[in-house]
Order: sequence, then structure tokens, then C-alpha cells
Amino acid sequence: MEKFADNFLNKIKRYQKIIILRHQNPDGDALGSQYGLFNFLQTNFKDKKIMIGHADDIRWLSDFFVKNNNPTEDDFNDSLIIIVDTANKERIANNNYKLGKEIIKIDHHPKIDDYNASLKYVNAERSSCSEIIFDLINYLSIKNNFKITTKTVNYLFLGIVTDTGRFSFPSVNKDTFRVLSLIYSIKGFEAKNIYKLLNTYTEKELKYQAYVINHYKKKDSFAFFVAKKGIEKKFKLQFEEITHFVSTLMISKNIKIALYAIFDQKEKIFRVSLRSKEITINKIAEKFGGGGHKLAAGVRIKTKKELKELIKELEILGIN
Repeated sequence: MEKFADNFLNKIKRYQKIIILRHQNPDGDALGSQYGLFNFLQTNFKDKKIMIGHADDIRWLSDFFVKNNNPTEDDFNDSLIIIVDTANKERIANNNYKLGKEIIKIDHHPKIDDYNASLKYVNAERSSCSEIIFDLINYLSIKNNFKITTKTVNYLFLGIVTDTGRFSFPSVNKDTFRVLSLIYSIKGFEAKNIYKLLNTYTEKELKYQAYVINHYKKKDSFAFFVAKKGIEKKFKLQFEEITHFVSTLMISKNIKIALYAIFDQKEKIFRVSLRSKEITINKIAEKFGGGGHKLAAGVRIKTKKELKELIKELEILGIN
């Protein structure tokens, strides 16, 4: 980490324009690591133009993740691109990354490709990308007297909490709790503020969750729910507000694998989230153009036929 961090800082100093990107269909870790790094750089490099890419589609916790204007093509030209929590180029949330002068990759997914990054730090043993980002900025702060704000660690803590399933996933290890102890030492940080955000549903979201529970299908230990097009309108929700209900299917002790799919009418694709309690699923996700971890993955499916094929393969896994 130390060598990477020193090289990272040298590149930050070299560029005037810096854009931080994440993966499509962002989860808490993608957003937490992106916004945490953004806030840290913005706090300590006020003379530079620090930007967040593809920030216009955030409705989940939209009051927490403050909306920023998307960078223009001119912004991307000759800029430093930092891509966090993204295993492969197909999942990068903004294709304009190709216009950048140089790419840095920071990730904790199993390695698929490096999308021509000149500097990279990938460690699949870490619980979350947010955990890696904290170690990076903590090292830089100790060595260079940079400031880590409460806002920065709020973002990173949320990323760690969500990507570890409230510290219940096998990826949690001693490094996770070492980082947590350091986060808790930051003046002004209070975990209860983040848990309050995560543990609160609106009445409309609760009704939608009940709908998912009452309408999912099951075969052996595999459960799946494919939402009808425009279902969010029935519950008076925004599309992004119904993207994070895959965990609802994992509540039952008899379900080992779950698929949750919703149709994105804007992009004309199915957004598919996969979860597993113990059976490896990311290889199947990669087969369909997606990616992720052994027990949590995502896919973007173009046709109903492909979706049925994916469901069929997961059904077979659920039987075994």
C-alpha cells in the first residue's frame, strides 16, 4: 500500500483535472468509496478541479450523496481518471473515461481486467473498496499532514457497512476492524448517524418490499424476482429507489441463492443483482458480462431470453 500511495500522490500533484468514477448500478461501497475519495481530495487539494463522474442517477440516499454536475467531454480530456470498486471496463459508469490522459484503478474485486490503468491497487482479500480507500488516505494524511473530515469517513463507513452485510460476510477480517477502530477515532464521527440512514424505509418502500416478498418465485434453494416494467410507478417510487431489494430475498433460511431483476426503461436493459450465502456466483455473472464477488454480483441483461438463461443456470446451482 505504501508504494502505491506514494505513486498515487505524485499523480494527483501532476494533474489539474481529476475525475473519480465507479461502476454502473452503484451500491453503497461504489458510492462510499467514490464520494469518500472525492471529499478527501477536494478538502486537501483546493487548487485542483476534482469531479465525480456519472452522479446524476443517484436517488438512493440522495440527501446523503450530494448531487454533483457530471463532467463534460472537455473535462475528461487530459484528466487523471480514478476508477473505484470496478472489476472490468464493461461496468465503468461513464465511457468517457477513455478520453482521460491516465487511469488509476482501486478495487477489491477478483481481477478481470485493468482497463489500461497505469497505476493500480487491487486486493480481493479486503472487505470493501471503501476500506482500501481509508488505508490510502490515512497513510497519506499521516505522512503529509492532510486532513480527514467527518464527512469523508461517513461516506467510507457507509461503504464498509453495506459491502460487508453489517459485518456478516466472510470477507470481514482483522483489517476491517482495524480500519473501523481508526474511523471511530475521527473527531465528530458517529456510527448511529449512518445506521439511521440505512435502517429507515419510507412507507412506500415498505409496501414495495412486501410486494417482493409476496411475489418472488422459488425453486429448491434458489429464489428470484423479476419486476414488471414500470412497477415503481405503481408504488409511487423512483426507479433508483427499487434497485436495492435483493437482500429481501435472502431473509429466508431456506434460500441460498437469489436473483433480483428490474427493467431499466431508459437504458433498455435488465439490471440484475445476485446474492448467495455460500455458493460462488460471480463466475456465472462474468459469463453474462457482469461481475462481482463470490457471494454478491451484478449483471446487465439485454433480452428476456438471456435473463431466462441466467435464471436457468442459477436454478441448477440451487439444486446442487
